[in-house]
Amino acid sequence: MALYHYSLNHVKRREGHTAIAAAAYRSGEKLYDKYYGEVQDYTKKGGVIMSEILLPDYVPERLKDRETLWYEVENHENRKDAQLAYSFDFALQNELSMEENIEIARRYIMENFVAKGMICDIAIHDPDKGEGGIPNPHVHVLVPIRPVNQDGEWGEKRLHIPVFDENGNPVLNEKGKQKYEDPFTTDWGKPETLEIWRENWANIVNEKFAEKGLDCRIDHRSNEARGLDEIPQVHEGSAVRRMEKRGIKTYKGSWNRWVKRTNDNIRKLLNALKELAAWIGEAKERVHRIENPTISNMVMTYFDHRNEVAEGYACGTQKAKKGNLQYVSKVQVYIEQNNLTTIDELEKVIAEKDDLLKQAKDELDRKKAEVKRIKRNLSLIDDYHNNKAVYEESRKIFFKAKQAEYREKHHAEISKFQKAKRILSEQGYDEPSFQVCREMWNEKLASLEEEIKTKSEEIKTSPISEEVKVLEYIKDAVDFVTDKKKSDGDGDNDGGDAASGGEQMTISDDTEKKAKEQARQDQERQAAQLQAQQQTQTHQNGRRERVSLKAKLDKGYEAVKKYDENRQAAIARGEIVPKKRDDQNLS
Repeated sequence: MALYHYSLNHVKRREGHTAIAAAAYRSGEKLYDKYYGEVQDYTKKGGVIMSEILLPDYVPERLKDRETLWYEVENHENRKDAQLAYSFDFALQNELSMEENIEIARRYIMENFVAKGMICDIAIHDPDKGEGGIPNPHVHVLVPIRPVNQDGEWGEKRLHIPVFDENGNPVLNEKGKQKYEDPFTTDWGKPETLEIWRENWANIVNEKFAEKGLDCRIDHRSNEARGLDEIPQVHEGSAVRRMEKRGIKTYKGSWNRWVKRTNDNIRKLLNALKELAAWIGEAKERVHRIENPTISNMVMTYFDHRNEVAEGYACGTQKAKKGNLQYVSKVQVYIEQNNLTTIDELEKVIAEKDDLLKQAKDELDRKKAEVKRIKRNLSLIDDYHNNKAVYEESRKIFFKAKQAEYREKHHAEISKFQKAKRILSEQGYDEPSFQVCREMWNEKLASLEEEIKTKSEEIKTSPISEEVKVLEYIKDAVDFVTDKKKSDGDGDNDGGDAASGGEQMTISDDTEKKAKEQARQDQERQAAQLQAQQQTQTHQNGRRERVSLKAKLDKGYEAVKKYDENRQAAIARGEIVPKKRDDQNLS
């Protein structure tokens, strides 16, 4: 199944990360970090298919050397909390060969990153999936945040531009000094740019799928943005995949397996009801043209037809008739319980089942929205506590210039704190209540996730699943009867028989297709039954051979045992003198 995964992170010095270590891990190489005087050795890491550095035309060739590139990146960043590089990670497709994946990945990187002046250190990984595992090929791209100028020299991340009013006069700050703005020199870090990159990756993969004639597609949008009612899966990551490969069940792996099964079942139910709703409008017109069009009569006519088909089976006729009888009995019980007589009443039942399923889905959606809100609030509380110390420290600084410098340096942390405080305050929560709220929300979150799972299982195992199967059987019966009536009865209308110059209506194309399809299914069923009989016969023959072989072995073991007993008795009587190697138990 085609998979879309695309993430962007940052290599940050204040989190203890180094650019050399990140590059060595991704490329699977041994690199010396001159900035810290350390060796980063990842040569034993497996699964690295290829790695290379792609440069814009004006960037010096010396930066194609991995050690040189990332040493210069580290050396040009003086701050202890500097952001060193962007780290992109996106999934390749199992539907494509590795050569095709590498081709589209290089094309994407050249067109979207290198064309914008970005230096790209790329590595393609295909970790060992293990026995029965799912392949996980993916691309890592490390990009220095600091750009390189057209002259080949390292540039600035931000500009320092004085601010003037509309009359050209300098705008002053609170201290009466010139005010400056510090815009970024590139748009690489903007959310809009990232969204364009995400969409472009989906487009280039889908183009390759179309070129190869594959029906699968990927979409960069979330389920919510696409208007899908599916429960979203969670990204597992390499650690979870390694644990699952070793047979260790993880929460994420189990959740994703359950989500996939549940989404498949709900999707099938929704699609089946949608098809039934679309079919019923067209079927009503055909049903109204025939005599005595009760649902029960049409079902019994279809039942008789299936039994007639079963009579032509080379084997398994009685079994097929028994299955037909069991299912038609179930359908007739359903017809009586729901008082189904006419096609209009059938339409009403289909609409009711569709509404019931949609109501259940709406309830699931409300619970999912509540889960999303609680997780967001828990994340905001974490942001509040993690960044509170930085915010409080900025308030303690007396001198405005130093305070402004500190706040500029810790802009991200202070912004997170203020955002968390504002949103939680708008909901009526303050710091003294955070601990109580956290405990309450965690309990509520666990409860909601269990309710979502329970509700989804209820939908999957609810009577509506069986009801949809019964409704599809009724649909087949209605189609069979109306098509048969059309082909048999239309020739007597409007012009008499063929002898009087009338024209007999031939069976419609649709009816022919259905007849051919039914014949094909019957042939396949007969072939499957014959194959099953052959497999059963083969199994019985194999069992008889195994029993015979076991009897021979048992007889041989008895003969050896008897020989040993006689020999030991002869040795005890002194009739046989054992050899030295007999005493050593050598054979």
